[in-house]
Amino acid sequence: MIAYFGRPQKSLRIYVKIKALLVVLVSKTPLSVATDTLREHGFTIILLFAPTDVHSLQNVTATPETSKPVINLCSLFLSIMSNQRNPTGSKGRDLSGPWRSGIDTPARTAQDPPLSNSANYRGDLTNPRNQSANIPEAENCATWWTNLPPDCTYEMLFDSMRNVGAVSHSVINPPVGNHGTSAAKVEFFDRASVDRLMNQSKNGHIRGHIRVGGRIPHIILNRVRVAAHSNAVPKEQGNGGHGSRVLQVIGHPDIINQENLEAVLGNPQHRVIYGLERARTTPRPKGFHCVELRFASYVVQAARARDVFMAQKQKPELSEKERTLWEDVTCIFAPDPCE
Repeated sequence: MIAYFGRPQKSLRIYVKIKALLVVLVSKTPLSVATDTLREHGFTIILLFAPTDVHSLQNVTATPETSKPVINLCSLFLSIMSNQRNPTGSKGRDLSGPWRSGIDTPARTAQDPPLSNSANYRGDLTNPRNQSANIPEAENCATWWTNLPPDCTYEMLFDSMRNVGAVSHSVINPPVGNHGTSAAKVEFFDRASVDRLMNQSKNGHIRGHIRVGGRIPHIILNRVRVAAHSNAVPKEQGNGGHGSRVLQVIGHPDIINQENLEAVLGNPQHRVIYGLERARTTPRPKGFHCVELRFASYVVQAARARDVFMAQKQKPELSEKERTLWEDVTCIFAPDPCE
């Protein structure tokens, strides 16, 4: 396929060649003029290569004011040329958009042993949740997402998942250093949810139906493996006896409102650190309110928050009125919209 654009002005000469899924632009035109023209024609991934102006390539980057950014692939072009000279080199990177350098690795097999944590990892290695499970890759319930928007929120992340499965745990890593995009770890309770997610990401137009803030994420299995785990709870805790990252708190609006609940969780005595997809309030009978909090994780956030709210009635510093109101509070888990 060869595309040719006419000359919007006399000095503009643009020839677009498409080869091996790369869009290569050869131009003697100032880059600002050329990139504006290509944006108008809907290109989202292009490589700018102007022999007379190579150094200016470093200034061609994604811009926040457009949903069709021009992406600097200069380093990728040089890498591909190197691989062509060395056919035994490593596999090329995914070309669907910007990437976080060093994240993508050659494909592993189910027989490969679990990888240890990266030398750059700064978490608590003594915490069992941060250690790779001794399971085959086919049982891994953790996924790793890259090419997410630099300002990615949990709302963006979770809105991209429907008919997949309940999320057990998630964390977003914002851009660091020269990385222009965010990344995220998303864990599920069972492997079937991971398989549904992978099917959605690989089928359909281009690379799948999943979009996060307008971007197509690159989703692989996380290098730190996580085994399937139960979310069973007593049935009186809601959601058919299944714990969830979604918690509904029901009670009198004097104490059950988003501002007050967030203040309770923010109390240093409780040490609840959480990410919130969204919160919404709906009326209930007897003048009560229901505040639904959609957390980023189940055990360390939603379940922990439920324990904190249910323990409020026992705090000695409460007035009699406050204690009575907290006595009537109910906390139940609700279905995860990602299911």
